[in-house]
Amino acid sequence: MRLVRPLAALAIAASLATTAACSSTTAAQNPKPTLDPVAFQVRPILRESVAPGGACAPAPRVSIEVDQPVTLCAISSGSLLDLAPASVTSASIATLDAAGFGTGSWVLNVSLNDAGKETFRNVTEQILPSPPPLNRLAILIDGAVVSVAIVNEPITGGQIEVNGLTEADATAFAARFNG
Repeated sequence: MRLVRPLAALAIAASLATTAACSSTTAAQNPKPTLDPVAFQVRPILRESVAPGGACAPAPRVSIEVDQPVTLCAISSGSLLDLAPASVTSASIATLDAAGFGTGSWVLNVSLNDAGKETFRNVTEQILPSPPPLNRLAILIDGAVVSVAIVNEPITGGQIEVNGLTEADATAFAARFNG
């Protein structure tokens, strides 16, 4: 089952299928991520507003504290997003790999550890009945909003698929995680 991708190419999946058409990179099990806990974040969206002049510039890729709310630009829409503290972080990841699908589009396949699964399920259940934009999640990599998605149902499987990345970005992030 997948979520709608309103602002950027993102799907958060209850289950992922591997296809023969995809090439995968670094799918090793890694119980202790080598990433800084703030490198990957999933944050509920609290408010969305139009940026002055209808466009916003991306913030430099920086470390953003996970326990603090933050306002960031969603480049794909030119919107400013007020984000709640992170509910899922790099510390919640059990495995992560990058995969390409022959069309130039690359994804990060993220499997959450047990604590991350439980937190992610709780967050998606909590925001599900909310009106937009409160029913959406932002995915951040290194402090930049890379994707935004509407939650259509509770996600219980602990799988996150981040679409629309370049090969260089996806493989570099997977390599950082997998050491």
